[in-house]
Amino acid sequence: MGHAKKQNEFDSVLCPKTLYNWIDHGDVKVKNMDLVLKLRRNTKSSTSRNNKKNLGTSIEERPESIETRKEFGHWEIDTVLVHKSKDQALLTLIERKTRKAIVQRISSKSAPAISDALQGNFKSTRMFNKRLKV
Repeated sequence: MGHAKKQNEFDSVLCPKTLYNWIDHGDVKVKNMDLVLKLRRNTKSSTSRNNKKNLGTSIEERPESIETRKEFGHWEIDTVLVHKSKDQALLTLIERKTRKAIVQRISSKSAPAISDALQGNFKSTRMFNKRLKV
């Protein structure tokens, strides 16, 4: 197409999108296998999810008192997969003001395992007077 444009071989030149549509629909004898550059391109368009679940407030929307780390008792929770074992994980709890960290090995990254760890070992601690932010 670029060569035909440079050499003025045609009175009018097709839009590349139209030509690719014809090839995809089988209107032209050329197949996608014959087009080396087209096989490299990602033909799937990225779609945004309109009906995405909103699982609570975002961490970017947290109150200013939590962001400035002036108030004690705001904890962040996370899980880290153990490298050599696919079923075990580490549960980390970090207090935002003091940056105190509590790390515990848990059996898996599943919700019941995390819930058991929080109820069993950490519920007796008086430090958890605020909600955990996941």
